[in-house]
Amino acid sequence: MPRLALYARVSTAEQHVEPQLHALRAYAEARGLTIAAEYIDHGVSGAKDRRPALDRLLADARGRRFDVVARPYRGMRATVTQSDEEQ
Repeated sequence: MPRLALYARVSTAEQHVEPQLHALRAYAEARGLTIAAEYIDHGVSGAKDRRPALDRLLADARGRRFDVVARPYRGMRATVTQSDEEQ
């Protein structure tokens, strides 16, 4: 069973990441996927090159802590990206 990492981000401190996480967790549960980790950037613009949680996610991907990443996109539907080696 693939190990799943969730990534969520909001651009401002006034926004809430919980709706994204709820959608991602429901996606994982519906498919019987195990969530290995959640990475959340609060108040970090997507235009920034460095995002703390995304940087940790990338480091953990190199360490093979998980196999697949799910992230929301506009519209709140979850998308899944497999590691390059599994595609």
